[in-house]
Amino acid sequence: MKRVIMPIIARDYFATAGRLAHIGISLADEFDVDFFSIEQEVFDGLTAQVGHIGNIHVHLLKPEFLNLTFGYRDELASIFIRHVYNMVLPGTHLKIWDIAAFDDFWGHISNCAYKELKEINADFILLPIMSRDDHPMDDGDVFYTTIVSKAKGAGIKLVGYQLYPVFSCFMLMPRLMDVIIVKDFYEQRFYEQNGVHEERIRLLTDVKDRYSISTIEDSYMNCLYNEQIKIHREELCVAVCNHDKLRPQLKEVFAILAKSGLPIALFLIKREFAVRDLSEDQIIESLYFDDIKKVTKRFFLIESQSIGTVIMISDMVISAAYITPLEFAVRYDKKAVIFNSAQDSMPDVKGIVFMNRGDELLSLVKKTYKEKLAITGVKEVLKGMPKK
Repeated sequence: MKRVIMPIIARDYFATAGRLAHIGISLADEFDVDFFSIEQEVFDGLTAQVGHIGNIHVHLLKPEFLNLTFGYRDELASIFIRHVYNMVLPGTHLKIWDIAAFDDFWGHISNCAYKELKEINADFILLPIMSRDDHPMDDGDVFYTTIVSKAKGAGIKLVGYQLYPVFSCFMLMPRLMDVIIVKDFYEQRFYEQNGVHEERIRLLTDVKDRYSISTIEDSYMNCLYNEQIKIHREELCVAVCNHDKLRPQLKEVFAILAKSGLPIALFLIKREFAVRDLSEDQIIESLYFDDIKKVTKRFFLIESQSIGTVIMISDMVISAAYITPLEFAVRYDKKAVIFNSAQDSMPDVKGIVFMNRGDELLSLVKKTYKEKLAITGVKEVLKGMPKK
């Protein structure tokens, strides 16, 4: 397996409430993943989250603090001047060393170092792009920059992901990256307008990975990390809402799903009803189980209280009648369909699609599956890059 190193400091780890760990989890089935941390609290948090996963390892690195003398400072100043002697501030004749080398040069020196980072062996380094508004302390800055420097020297691929607002990033760091991962189109445009070639920018379309590198908390999005039911990338997850009267329409839906021939994980969401002395479970078993077996072996009967979680991990939601959870599904970019072959065609409402023809529903199911297979996550970004 190829090896990925993910360095992470406390500021960035807690900015995502620890969700960054899920990037490592998503990579772990095809990569060896090593998390490098420099704070005990981050090490403990990551260990609790991923320590049980076989090919994910968490490492705690401790900085060593050097004794800086005036002679050492002067030597560093001389080295700095030699390297930047001919560099001037843009639009002026003022040389950079004239300001930086003599204006509080101590402020440009850090006395911490990481001897454990003397050599780095990996295929990829995956790290956040630093922000000038959320800038790390000296130990974190040295930690990240040491890893970037060592990786560049060793020919290791550097992959930076946009964690903080793109407008406050240090432009030097993105230019050092082999690939930059962004969450939104405006971030991609910003980098292109600032001289980063479009071939080095990857736009994430995987909702779960995008949320894992987002600093904005959303309690419903946290349902994406549901561990009770694992949905695979290569299967279409369809949630069907039960109905107490429109049972023939639901049987049509199951027949269409079976006809698609796709690998499907199927949820049937209960609506809490009974017909005379028959419970909803009994009705489902007698009417639908044979149809469902033709669709998939991956079938889950879901209580109505879990409808929010189920919708969040589904790719599409199908109902025979208009119910408000469909509006919720659309809000989170799920395909929401009302299928009833006995009703007249209607225009879409709030992004919810009305359908009365089986071929239309079959076409949408196949289109949704094709779109899912084309999703770009962090794993796809790394797999698309050549080895060092």
